[in-house]
Amino acid sequence: DKKARIVLSLLTVLFSATALSLAYVGTLDCHYVSFTSRNEEYEMKAGLWSYLNNSYDHGDSVISESCQRYPADVDIDATWKAARAFSVLAAIFGSILFLFSLVV
Repeated sequence: DKKARIVLSLLTVLFSATALSLAYVGTLDCHYVSFTSRNEEYEMKAGLWSYLNNSYDHGDSVISESCQRYPADVDIDATWKAARAFSVLAAIFGSILFLFSLVV
């Protein structure tokens, strides 16, 4: 049935676009993982490519938050490099498959 194929095609494109968008957000966002100190005074948020940098006023109040690239002196181990590599591969293959779903 032609109508069922059109609906299936639109659903495929919709789900592909959603998955690709979430993959990009998960890869590029600096809120991927969160660490809290034992006394819960400090929380660090980080991603594969960047971390959350907080600016404080003279007290404990946060006045601004921004994602910053990791400095060059940060030691990136093999597991972290593999996670970064697979996030790039997922974005590349996801983009290709999304474009393919639009054409076919």
